[in-house]
Amino acid sequence: GGAGGEKNYTAHCWLPDDSEDKGDDSQAGTERRERCVLGTDTGELLVVELNEVKAHIPAIPGDSKGIDCVIPYGVSGFVCGGADGTVGIYEKTDEKELYR
Repeated sequence: GGAGGEKNYTAHCWLPDDSEDKGDDSQAGTERRERCVLGTDTGELLVVELNEVKAHIPAIPGDSKGIDCVIPYGVSGFVCGGADGTVGIYEKTDEKELYR
């Protein structure tokens, strides 16, 4: 709710689970972290893990073009594309920003 609270999601992708696979099938699925990236019509990106927003990546300042597509990239990153051929590449970090 609230003014400015609504977002129009224009693209999404599921990211690969980056938890370590120890090869023990007895715990299969219990530690899985489902992570999704959502792109908005204003160029913002949201990283959602287990139904909770884990990272908010603001649009590039002065560029409020929407996100048209998001795809997984490498082991723990993603690539997004927007209007006018804009492309952004993000990789997971161990720092507070989570992605940059």
